[in-house]
Amino acid sequence: EAHAQEGVSLPTTSPTQGIYRLPTHEELSKLAYRIGSHWKSFALIIEPKPFNKAEINEIEKMASLAGDPEEQALEMLTRWQTRHTSQATVECLCQALRREGLREQAVNTK
Repeated sequence: EAHAQEGVSLPTTSPTQGIYRLPTHEELSKLAYRIGSHWKSFALIIEPKPFNKAEINEIEKMASLAGDPEEQALEMLTRWQTRHTSQATVECLCQALRREGLREQAVNTK
């Protein structure tokens, strides 16, 4: 059975860990595409430790990502996963989506 966040391409059924597993790079890429321009507000609430404004500005000003919210979102998610390693779970992403109200938006974005 899939988790309620199925619309954001974060399958949560796994034989071992379910929603407490780590997301794959492909899942992070799909999520980045779906949150797009909402990435900054998402970064401010994602757990276990949200990004601060300086970190968000740093990502936003990266020349290689300029003007591409999907790439900026992927950079943010990749940094989040790198700095939190085993705590950066699918459940954390699902909780942030619910808090930010992006689940419905992600489901409706094609």
